[in-house]
Amino acid sequence: MFQRSVRTVLLPVLLMGLLFMGAVTQAAAITPTGIQLNQTSLTLNRGGTTMMEAKVTPDGADTQFLQWTSSNTNVVRVLPEAGGSRARVEGVAQGTAVVTVNLPDGSVGATCQVTVRVPVSGVAVSETTLTLLRGQEVEVTATVQPGDASNKRIRWKIGDEQVLEFTAGSPGSFGSHGTLRVRAVTAGSTSLTVTTEDGSKQAVTEVTVIVPLEAIAFEMKELTLPPGETARVPVIFNPLDTTSRGLRYESADVQVVTVDEEGLITAVGEGSTRVVARSAEEQQIFDSLQITVSDNPEAPSTGVAPGTTGTAESAPGEPDDPGDPDDPEDGGDREPGAPTKGNLLLMTGLAAAAAVVGVAILMIILKKKKEKSGVVSLSEKKPSKQGASPVMAREGASPAEAREEPPANLTRRVEPPVIINSGSRVLVTGLSGEFQGHTLELAKDVLVIGRDPLFAHLVYPGSFEMISRKHVVIEHDGETGICSLRDLSSTGTYLPENHQRLPHDEPVPVKDGQQFYLAVSGELFEIRYDEDHDDPSEA
Repeated sequence: MFQRSVRTVLLPVLLMGLLFMGAVTQAAAITPTGIQLNQTSLTLNRGGTTMMEAKVTPDGADTQFLQWTSSNTNVVRVLPEAGGSRARVEGVAQGTAVVTVNLPDGSVGATCQVTVRVPVSGVAVSETTLTLLRGQEVEVTATVQPGDASNKRIRWKIGDEQVLEFTAGSPGSFGSHGTLRVRAVTAGSTSLTVTTEDGSKQAVTEVTVIVPLEAIAFEMKELTLPPGETARVPVIFNPLDTTSRGLRYESADVQVVTVDEEGLITAVGEGSTRVVARSAEEQQIFDSLQITVSDNPEAPSTGVAPGTTGTAESAPGEPDDPGDPDDPEDGGDREPGAPTKGNLLLMTGLAAAAAVVGVAILMIILKKKKEKSGVVSLSEKKPSKQGASPVMAREGASPAEAREEPPANLTRRVEPPVIINSGSRVLVTGLSGEFQGHTLELAKDVLVIGRDPLFAHLVYPGSFEMISRKHVVIEHDGETGICSLRDLSSTGTYLPENHQRLPHDEPVPVKDGQQFYLAVSGELFEIRYDEDHDDPSEA
């Protein structure tokens, strides 16, 4: 009974004591009067996290009631930890948000500005390899990855600016140069490198600049060898710095000469044939060499020592030395009746003079018997001044010819052109050479003398497409009445009176009776204006 009474008395007393102690403890907790974060600004990569810590004053103040918030949870997310003084901050998306920590009543607090960025993971270029022609321009584009990267500034650099150049200055500093234009300068290889400012990521475009081959030409057009001898005639490339230098050689008659893959010519048996050199890359680019194999000591000088590399002894158009008929080296030991070089030249001159005198007679014959006169009319369309094939636009020439400038007074040495009346014909007659005695009439005011695609013989095709390589174009301007010559060859077109070479790919007005020859004086032609011809319908 007594014990029950004690419990009844003590239990309320203990409860009152516990309540009193709790009140005392709560009264002893210190409320913060100030809050400071360990960072006031912060930059995070998207997906990155960091720990933020709040320090309260005075020391020992209670932090369990601190509250953490983000001004934009789509950009920055805040995850408080137990105890209230620390929180994990995570970057969610690119942008800016403010992280705040304060007391529930907002009386005390601190903030930190958090910026979330998207780092560059890489960069790519539109072309990893480029092959350009000299002078060609092209655009290259760099793409920074990912597409929403915060810093897309890049910088470009060319490895060898002798090979490649920027068309608008050098963007050597970082900037928004997403698309760049470059120009190929000369043959060679180099690299175009793009670097990102953020992360120094790189991408490279390997660039190769080529110089295409336009034409080739043997240093000489004719060669004479005795059986068993060898020779190599150099081939000139145009342009000289072309990157397409592969050649293939072939002989039209291996019973006369053979030629190996290096261009070494071997005389096999007597006869005459052609050796053709073709570009290994461009089959339509070729040149041919006329070769005669003979034991005859009177064969024309080749200008090439047997077994050696040949060079031309005289430039095209320069008259050969007729030699001394009493000198054995110049034909003094010829059999009776054999022509000397001087006699050959004299005979050629007499033939040319006779042809000039006989032109009038030939014109009469043409009027009455066209089918017997050799008159040929071309049916091709008149090509434009830019109509020359790319192969022949600038044909190959020897280094000396490449440096040779046409005389400034060349056109002044030619007499003022004769104005041809409307309806008149322009006739071109072969005075010597393969087409001696043949007369050709301009078709639609144009006549093209060129070479066929097989062995480069001179041809006068009825179809313009048959011409593989043009040598010279005779044009008659129907409006002005002026006739002109335009040389498109590598070996040249010449005026016999002064051995002047016509300027390449430039029209030179000519007079009635003007003569010209193709590379060698033996291929001589004459231009005549026939103003009083009969109506073809009356023939």
